[in-house]
Amino acid sequence: MTKLEKIDRELEKARSRLLEWQTKVKELEAKRIEEENTQIVGIVRSLNMSPEELATFLKRPDKISGLSKIKREESDHEK
Repeated sequence: MTKLEKIDRELEKARSRLLEWQTKVKELEAKRIEEENTQIVGIVRSLNMSPEELATFLKRPDKISGLSKIKREESDHEK
C-alpha cells in the first residue's frame, strides 16, 4: 500500500466519523430544544394564566394584576 492510499483510507474514515458526529450534534441540539420547550410549557402552565392573560403578559408584563404579588411570595419563600 502506498502512502497516498493509506492517507486516502484515513481521510475516508475521518470523513465518515465527521458525518456521524454531525448527525449526533444535530440530534443533541434537537433534544435540547425539545427540553427547553418542555420547561417553558411547564413554567407557563404553573402561572395559571388564561391565553389572553399570557398574551398580555408577553406584550406588557407590568399590566398583569397580581404578578408582583406572586414574585414577592416567591422571593419570601427563597429567604
